Amino acid sequence: MTPAYDLGATPAVVKRLKKGLPKQVDPAWAKLKAQLWRDPRFVVPDKDTIWRKAFKRIPNHRHADLPGAWRASWTIYSIEGGERVTVIFLGTHKEYDRLYGFKTS
Repeated sequence: MTPAYDLGATPAVVKRLKKGLPKQVDPAWAKLKAQLWRDPRFVVPDKDTIWRKAFKRIPNHRHADLPGAWRASWTIYSIEGGERVTVIFLGTHKEYDRLYGFKTS
């Protein structure tokens, strides 16, 4: 299957993937990755007040919850010849809260 979008990841996400994901997260990540190839706009964009502190330079932000209290977030932007989807976060909700400046539970 040829992806409809160029799919990439930040160095932090690549490092996380190399370490391996928890068993309950791995199949959900594979499903999300396939969905991002087909249509990365399948969820409504987040309000910029949610992500601007953590990612000042990205044009938009979307996220999905994964099993085991994990979350993934990505941005979509234009490149020559199409669009690129970059996964900018993959980790636990606690890590997400800390990165985005939310109070952790």
